[in-house]
Amino acid sequence: MTTTFRKHDPLFLLSAIQTFALTVPSLILCFLGMLDQDAMLPIFFGPEDFALLTTPGLTKNLFELSLNAIAWYSIGYYRIYQGGAHQHPLLVLLGGSGKTVAAILFARNYLRGEASLLMLLAASVPDVLLGLYMIHVWVNQLGCSMIPLRDTKDE
Repeated sequence: MTTTFRKHDPLFLLSAIQTFALTVPSLILCFLGMLDQDAMLPIFFGPEDFALLTTPGLTKNLFELSLNAIAWYSIGYYRIYQGGAHQHPLLVLLGGSGKTVAAILFARNYLRGEASLLMLLAASVPDVLLGLYMIHVWVNQLGCSMIPLRDTKDE
């Protein structure tokens, strides 16, 4: 049995666009030193957290670093879209696990009252769905698994 791979899976393109759109505008404002003028962050974060993100210090530096790392993920998702999942199985695993972990963190922040409902809906819900889809592709279409599957043909 041969497996047919979809080279241009639209869900990987959607992942690239979603990740790019949520991170790159804020990242550009960070580099320009104008993060306090970001219109999107106050929607996602409360006033106290927004103040921490825009005041020079460790929190702002770590936030900029995480934005940079997440922006690189969007490039990885686009590479998977262009080359196909079978060409980049490790990127599929890392992307799926990254999106799933991000969704869990967003949900945790919402439950703690540190993030808005909009952040939960705009970031966590799509991330968990896309992350689980990527893990599904990694296991079922690429035949990869953390647990060796028993071959029943030999029995």
